[in-house]
Amino acid sequence: QPDSRARYDELLHRCTLLAVSQAVRAPLVEAFPHHAERIGIIGNAVAFGPVRPEPVAELRRWMYAGGLTANKGVTWLVEAFARCREKDPELTLTIVGDGALAGDLRTRAEELGLAGAVTFTGAVPHERALRLMNEHDLLVHPSRAETFGMTVVEAVAAGTPVLVTRCGGPEETLAGIDRAAGELVDVEEGSDAIVDGYWRLRE
Repeated sequence: QPDSRARYDELLHRCTLLAVSQAVRAPLVEAFPHHAERIGIIGNAVAFGPVRPEPVAELRRWMYAGGLTANKGVTWLVEAFARCREKDPELTLTIVGDGALAGDLRTRAEELGLAGAVTFTGAVPHERALRLMNEHDLLVHPSRAETFGMTVVEAVAAGTPVLVTRCGGPEETLAGIDRAAGELVDVEEGSDAIVDGYWRLRE
């Protein structure tokens, strides 16, 4: 919008603007190339909590933390989990968060025979979400688009492997450590990428 653009331009004459990732910085630099040197990047701060007593040895306790909305890919997460559990009935999934798809996801889990394997916690305080990361073996984050991907970085900080889509932020935050941290998969409108990524990571 012209008024907003003019105010941004005025702002950047006076100060430095810090974006959380290149995905956020790039459109600003494109819009205001004459201010490129004033637009920097600094990632979100992430606390490194208690260290796991033992490294993760199995990848059977899945966890998702975030909004239960279409852009987070949670529908494909449930479908992928069901397919993987057919091969390994010991798999469990904890879904932490709330949103418009909460009811649909519960219904779909029941239709797939997952009632005893999937736990829905609803929204929880941040501190509890971090504790849950320490109690699970794998964070699955199948988002369609992220500018940073806070829960992915928090999981790595907790020593929890991640299975995450290449949705923008994670390629940047996990650059150079992606193979050590877990597995990145392409964004697809289906469960195949998640399923294939899980078995690759497990191997």
